[in-house]
Amino acid sequence: MGTQPVGEVDQLAYRYGVLVTASGRNLTTYLWDGKQWQMRHRPAPLSSTAGTSVRSLILDDGFAFVLATEGWYVIALDNVQIRHQRPEPCSFQAKRGTWWVRIKKGDSPEQSILVIMNCATWTEIPVVLPVPLADVTDMVMGDVIYVASSNGDIFVVDPATGQCDTKELFVPWRRLALQDRRVIMLGSNQNGQTVLGALAENGQMEGPFHHSERLLTDMAVVNDEVYIGGENQIAQYRASILSQKPSVNTLPQNEQTQKDFIALRDQTGSVRLVLYRKDEQKGHLYLYDPIHGSTTPIGSLLQKPPQFCMADKHLVVALREASTKLNTYVLGEEAK
Repeated sequence: MGTQPVGEVDQLAYRYGVLVTASGRNLTTYLWDGKQWQMRHRPAPLSSTAGTSVRSLILDDGFAFVLATEGWYVIALDNVQIRHQRPEPCSFQAKRGTWWVRIKKGDSPEQSILVIMNCATWTEIPVVLPVPLADVTDMVMGDVIYVASSNGDIFVVDPATGQCDTKELFVPWRRLALQDRRVIMLGSNQNGQTVLGALAENGQMEGPFHHSERLLTDMAVVNDEVYIGGENQIAQYRASILSQKPSVNTLPQNEQTQKDFIALRDQTGSVRLVLYRKDEQKGHLYLYDPIHGSTTPIGSLLQKPPQFCMADKHLVVALREASTKLNTYVLGEEAK
């Protein structure tokens, strides 16, 4: 494990052998030298406005796609130079192939706009969605774009044409996750119970399946394994049989699991979940073993939610305490 101080980190991502941190002030790239992360270039300045933060960071096609509270940026990773920027706040983004998509407020309160950008020509197609931006809950992208809403609709959009198909499923959807050529959907019914469904790219629907568990914090998918968290429980479902009753492990009651956990495999091939949990005063970060139901602490007394990502065999965590530190773990060693 390595630990090193860094500047403020709102988002963290890794690709092409490069670790990227982003805050409202700047974007910084690092290379791993075998012991710690070394800054690769002078940081790219983003904003000098107080209170600006980065909501989302994607690395693809040699660029960093950055959504900040005051606008968006496209930054080349080879020299950390801003190629495109616009003072246009957006709340969600996804990237696949030549298409970069993001969602912004519509011209009326009842609408939002899905903007599809062709990064080969930097031209855009706006698609009006009949749902307020506040009701959009998640977006993922495979060969088509899936947008979830709390009003029960799933919007399926062709990025090449902008054609939008609305699936009226009457379930408040909260999270989406891609699995093979379909999307797994997590929602809840009027009793607060877990609802699962799957939608294939050809439009075939599986479910919705209503379960007795009340697990809505977050969802992560690894191959055929679907992990869903509640405040004090983790359930494991099978993506191929979403109707099947899950196996459920109970976590300590003095802490509550927060959203944005991830599932990954360590060097032994075992699945681990990275969980951020909070008690009445501070936050704590754990590696969770779903087979044995055990947790390994990797960060405590956190003042803000941590950021984390995988960097080859390393788990990199930005722990925000009195100051921000990058902690780097070799999975399989920490999990033993």
